[in-house]
Amino acid sequence: MQTSYLQHVFDPALFQRSVDKTLAAAERLKMCSGYDTIVFSGMSGAAMAFMLSHWMNVPLLCVRKKGDSSHYVNSTRRYLEGNAVDVRKYLIVDDFISSGATVQYMIDTIREANYNAECVGMLMYASYSDRQWTHPVTKKVYEATASSPDT
Repeated sequence: MQTSYLQHVFDPALFQRSVDKTLAAAERLKMCSGYDTIVFSGMSGAAMAFMLSHWMNVPLLCVRKKGDSSHYVNSTRRYLEGNAVDVRKYLIVDDFISSGATVQYMIDTIREANYNAECVGMLMYASYSDRQWTHPVTKKVYEATASSPDT
C-alpha cells in the first residue's frame, strides 16, 4: 500500500536517513537553544520524537488532539501527557507545517497549562527548507528547521 503521508516513516531506508539527519539537527538546536523537552502531537510527530528522546535522553510531552480523551484525562492538563517535568524550553517535532494549525494548537495548549514554558524552535523532518512561522494571535515568530534527508 502506498502513502504520501508518513512516507518518511514507512520507507525503512528513508526513515533511517531521516532519523540521522534529524538527530544531527536536534543536537545543533539543543546546543543553541537549550531546550529541555521534545513536544509532539499525533503519529507523524511521535514517529520521530520517540527516536530523538531515546538517543538524546530528553523528556517527551505529547499534546493530544482536541477531543481525544481516550488515553489521559486530567482536569488541568487534559491534553498533555509524557515524562517531562517542569518544562521550561521545548522543541516541537513534526513532519512539516502546512497551515500551522497543529503547531499553534500545541503552543496554546502548553501555554494554558504552563505559562513559563517557551517554544524555542521547531524541527520538521519532512520539510525541504527552513522557514519561519508566525503565531496568528501572539505574533511571535518561530524558526522551523527542516531536516528532510532529501535536502
